[in-house]
Amino acid sequence: MHMIRISVLAVLILAGCLPAVHAANFAVTRADDPLPNGCQVGDCSLREAVLGANANADSDVIQVPSGTFGMTRGTLAISNPVQLRGSTTTPTIIDGDGVQPLFSVTGSPTVLLANMSLQAHGVHALDLSRNALTTLDQVIVPNSDSQIWADSLTNGSGSLEIRRSEIRAYVTCGRVALCRISDSSLLRLQVGDGDDAATRVEMTRVIVDGSRPRTAPAWSCRPLARSA
Repeated sequence: MHMIRISVLAVLILAGCLPAVHAANFAVTRADDPLPNGCQVGDCSLREAVLGANANADSDVIQVPSGTFGMTRGTLAISNPVQLRGSTTTPTIIDGDGVQPLFSVTGSPTVLLANMSLQAHGVHALDLSRNALTTLDQVIVPNSDSQIWADSLTNGSGSLEIRRSEIRAYVTCGRVALCRISDSSLLRLQVGDGDDAATRVEMTRVIVDGSRPRTAPAWSCRPLARSA
């Protein structure tokens, strides 16, 4: 009995000694896109910050100051929960290479992009998984030749929420479970792909292609009943 108690106590002590993993804050300090070598204090690119956040399962915060950040090494791929927050006073511009999508979200993380302009130059500004929980808040996509695109392979469990944003491009909600847009303007909106698509759509005070602001009752893309 004493040996069992000692063993249990030893396990508890060892468990208490293990380092806890907590959310981290990354401050981007350089506007270029060097070969990634870790996000260091005072020497951290946006790509290095994203890679650092991908290595942590908790929801990290990446602070991106004002300025233009040129992404010359391809897509910024996000795979774990993260908040990317730009400046609230002067523009934060993420500038893509025009060859590969600017951002991609894979898997099922919770992701926030806030207070930034996404310049993709003819390719997708954002590709996202149908199972991710993705929010754009006060985001600008200035060019009509870009796109916000959600995976439409099969019906997913995720969501795309756009609020207080100006998307001068196509928004394709694909097959996320929920597509919610509020206080925003879009060039076009496409939802669902195929007869078995199932996406709930909610729009509040939304301008589409210069129309008057509209609030639409929630509606869903549901599988159509097939006749015999």
